[in-house]
Amino acid sequence: MLCANTFARPNLALFRPVFSSSTGEDNPPAKAVNGIPTDRWESQTDDSEWIYVDLGVVYSVDSVFVRWETAAGLDYVIQTASTPSDNDNGWTTVAHVTDGAQGESRSITFAPASTRYVRLRGYKRASIFAYSIWEFEVYGNAATCIPPVIAASPEDRTFVDSLTTSFNVYANGTGMSYQWQHLRLMDATWFTIPVATTAYYSFKPMISDSAALFRCIVSSSCGIDTTASASLSLSKKAKINLACKKPGKCTSFEGTDMTAASAFDDDSATRWGTNYKTDPNKDSAWIYVDLESVCTIDSVFLNWEDSGAKEYLLQIANAASDNDAGWTTVAHVTDGAGWQKRPIKIAQTQARFVRVRCLQRLSGFGYSIIEFEVYGPSSTQSVFGAPARSGPTASPLAIRQEVNRCIMSILRSVDVRALVFSQQGRLIREIVGSSGMVVWDYADAAGNRVNSGVYVVRIISDGRLSYAAVAICR
Repeated sequence: MLCANTFARPNLALFRPVFSSSTGEDNPPAKAVNGIPTDRWESQTDDSEWIYVDLGVVYSVDSVFVRWETAAGLDYVIQTASTPSDNDNGWTTVAHVTDGAQGESRSITFAPASTRYVRLRGYKRASIFAYSIWEFEVYGNAATCIPPVIAASPEDRTFVDSLTTSFNVYANGTGMSYQWQHLRLMDATWFTIPVATTAYYSFKPMISDSAALFRCIVSSSCGIDTTASASLSLSKKAKINLACKKPGKCTSFEGTDMTAASAFDDDSATRWGTNYKTDPNKDSAWIYVDLESVCTIDSVFLNWEDSGAKEYLLQIANAASDNDAGWTTVAHVTDGAGWQKRPIKIAQTQARFVRVRCLQRLSGFGYSIIEFEVYGPSSTQSVFGAPARSGPTASPLAIRQEVNRCIMSILRSVDVRALVFSQQGRLIREIVGSSGMVVWDYADAAGNRVNSGVYVVRIISDGRLSYAAVAICR
């Protein structure tokens, strides 16, 4: 029976990322969720084809609307999953149609199911042709509150003084809020960071942040979960983002705040976005960075926004062009996703220009990259003159580093004691001084000279605390 779509609620699948078992000719799955009535998804000519949509968050889904082309499904099911797969694993059938007809529009209702992914899985075609869908629409309501569950905790980080670093957390749930905390060596309890209230926390660490621990509390109205802690350590041998603040170029941009430069500005609040409405390239858009000199590179990091790329190339050149001439492909990604932070390792090579050449979009929108970073082999960064840090009740602290020792003096003090910690928070040495002065000979408690690195020194003088970071570079 033919019927019109009478749902008054918003179509949850509209412009969402969508995936399929196959694609016929120039009819990718995105055309089934773009709201354009003359666009369609077409599969290969096989009975067991499928298409599923990622709604982005969990909804209480209760109905699907399918507008079939002549190449329709006779026998097919509607399925849901909390974690999608490209086979039948993990999918739960919520509706089964056995009387499909060519060219019909069918509204399929079922008991509400809390889900993020909705799939149409074919069993038998209604014709000799492939499956072909003009529109695949999903309807439902906000899900009952789902308590947050940490999917991935932040990872340990090293940083170079004055450069930005970041932590991020992945969690599943509804209505979630985020709050980052840190615990430094001088702190007795976890300290809440007021400005760190998103899943991605980016900042420029200070020397005093070395050896600190970071964690994120994820909460909602119906639950709370806390990540494992991640450490932050200062490294004098670190990789530098070669693309940071470098000039870039792209096929198009949606607005003056979404130009290519926004992908290389070291700012997670900005992004490059193509003008999907007027860009004639659409699927074949590109963006490249000019490193301003030939550099040795071995990896790229792409922080995609929701409008990501399903398939794209990573390319290099020593002379850039606005077409495909002169570019060499060093990586080919075919499983891209929205909101994906994607590190791409390549064989070490030399290039001045690095390009992302997009081939297939995830949705009806364009492409959008928050950060496009390029890295080469580790380069030595010597850290000298690390500043001292004093507690709120500490006396002025003076530090003098010599070749074989470090002299720390507390003015107007008598009794003084120093505790030397590694970046990981391990106690290396306890030193008792006198007359307001303590001397460290760069040895541990066993008398062995310590390795190069940054050490945090806690100084107790007359019941007051001071802190210093001492860098040893050989």
